[in-house]
Amino acid sequence: MGANLMKLKLGVNEVPEVEEGETTYTVGKKLEETYGIFSMFSNYRKDFIANALAEDAADGIAALIKGDTVDVGKVFAKSSENITDKLHEFITQQQVEEVASRYGEYGIPTQAALQGKTLRTVNGRNIKKPKKGQKFKEYYGARRPSFMYSGLFEHSLKAWVE
Repeated sequence: MGANLMKLKLGVNEVPEVEEGETTYTVGKKLEETYGIFSMFSNYRKDFIANALAEDAADGIAALIKGDTVDVGKVFAKSSENITDKLHEFITQQQVEEVASRYGEYGIPTQAALQGKTLRTVNGRNIKKPKKGQKFKEYYGARRPSFMYSGLFEHSLKAWVE
């Protein structure tokens, strides 16, 4: 008899990226392989993650004791949302860069972030959802956080429990 393990997943809602054949999943996978951003986050925020999951677990156990049916996804919905918010902050508030510098990770901040390089629609707007045939243009401006090139990746970040 195998044990049923509960796992915290860190990743993205998969949506098409601007570049043909890319999705937020493939981008996230490359960023984890190259920079270890999800691993860095889980190490950096391990106490927060443990406490958030523990609170929801306690509520789930209380529901079981009362005889309620418990759905893991629903039990951990609040902690998943809170962890997602922290993951988003990790990227958008440049915490990933602070953590990387502490551990001597090279390549963070990224060269594109230092140059302020971003991908936007040709009229300069943020990309909400790429459309077939839509044109995009790279812009250079003020220094920006790493891993926020088109806006799609950071908006698709997600934590969930299975």
